[in-house]
Amino acid sequence: MKNFRIISTFFIIANFTSIFAASFAYTNPIKIAIRDSQIVRDGDTYYLTGTFPPYGKSPNPGFRISSSKDLVHWTEPQMMVQSDQTRWFSFRSWAPEIFPYKGKYYLTMNGASLQKNGKVGPQMIGIAVADVITGPYTAITKDKPLTAGNDASLFLDTDGKVYLFRSGISAIEVNLTPTKVFTVGDSIRCITAGGPDNWDGAAAGGPPVSIEGPSVFKRNGTYYLMYSSWRRGYEIGYATAPSIKGPWTKYVGNPIFGAQDPDKCKHYKSTFTQSPEIPWGQVGHGSPFFGPDGRLWFCCHGIMQKGKGENSEPHLVIAPMEFQADGSIQMKLTWTPQADPVPAPEMDKLWEKNGTPASTSGATR
Repeated sequence: MKNFRIISTFFIIANFTSIFAASFAYTNPIKIAIRDSQIVRDGDTYYLTGTFPPYGKSPNPGFRISSSKDLVHWTEPQMMVQSDQTRWFSFRSWAPEIFPYKGKYYLTMNGASLQKNGKVGPQMIGIAVADVITGPYTAITKDKPLTAGNDASLFLDTDGKVYLFRSGISAIEVNLTPTKVFTVGDSIRCITAGGPDNWDGAAAGGPPVSIEGPSVFKRNGTYYLMYSSWRRGYEIGYATAPSIKGPWTKYVGNPIFGAQDPDKCKHYKSTFTQSPEIPWGQVGHGSPFFGPDGRLWFCCHGIMQKGKGENSEPHLVIAPMEFQADGSIQMKLTWTPQADPVPAPEMDKLWEKNGTPASTSGATR
């Protein structure tokens, strides 16, 4: 039996049998507008959070959440934490994630404020907490942010320590309570953007390119760090390590998922190599979750190339994660109707809780 420890960004359900029938049907993109998505499953319901529109050119009203019984039909997003014009998260409300810990739900908030000169300030990270997954959430870091950065994702390690990963990509240990949160020790550099010949690095003389959207899980003793980059459109790769402190090694077959866009390739001085039948131009920034068959799936956002689809704005994309014998990950990008068989496993027999209630952060397989 392979050892699985799924960290922070998705949920395990005890005493759960599949809520779906003999098969699960869906078509990407799923019709809900979102970027930087995270899906968590609690009981018989899926919950979706991320960056809901608008996407940065105008003030975002706050951090929101939607729900679904089937991963296809989603409710109108409701507010978890509203933007506060007097606080550091007054303008941007980006890429939140939900993290269950010691009977509470913690929300990572990535925000910025509008400065007196009319410019948007630097991106910062804060934490909110709630008793139930839908909230209401109370901002613990209301007066000042926890740390600088963006795309924060929390991870509970097997030794009980909690780490916050952020774009760049680095991690730092954090101490969480319902009333106080603080960082512990120094920041840990995990991976950096690639060189000029890489999909995740800037071309020589080209515009800057970085890496972002980290999410972490542990499988069979190995730590997996998923991340995205935008040099050729928006694509996903991963790195592995024997511990949080590394050394982290990028997978030689990166990127494993995502799409290329001709305009992006031209702008960032890269060669467009994508097959013409693929309509996607950008697919990335997401996190794993337990799907309808008990396996790990991945959710992210996708944007069609101009003229190749009705959805030119970011919408939800999902795909099962396939682990090969050597531990490598494969995912298939689709845009036609899909029907995956659902064996209806009892989740409590597949995933043994070993930590926080209802959380995959303590799951083993």
